[in-house]
Amino acid sequence: MKLLRRSILVLMLVCLGCSAQLAPPSPELIAKIERQVRATYSVPDSVKVLIGQLRPSDFPNYDAVTITIDGGEKKSTYEFLISKDGKTLARLPRWICPKILMPRI
Repeated sequence: MKLLRRSILVLMLVCLGCSAQLAPPSPELIAKIERQVRATYSVPDSVKVLIGQLRPSDFPNYDAVTITIDGGEKKSTYEFLISKDGKTLARLPRWICPKILMPRI
């Protein structure tokens, strides 16, 4: 009986992990994101801009995407949000505020 329960639990976890992944971004969306990143941050053509897989984000109607800027000697990774319609790209840094920095309410 324990083996059956464990098997069901493992199967459920595997299914949840698969459902959390989204389809890869289309070539058109990848090109659009790359153009926007290059224009906004003045990234030259000699530097690679790598667009990761889309994944669910904490914000409704937005997916998260990792963008890596690889200049050979220096490589930097940034987290961005892309709207579900592909029209808005946002970079929102996330800070964790410890209790001692938060004012008491």
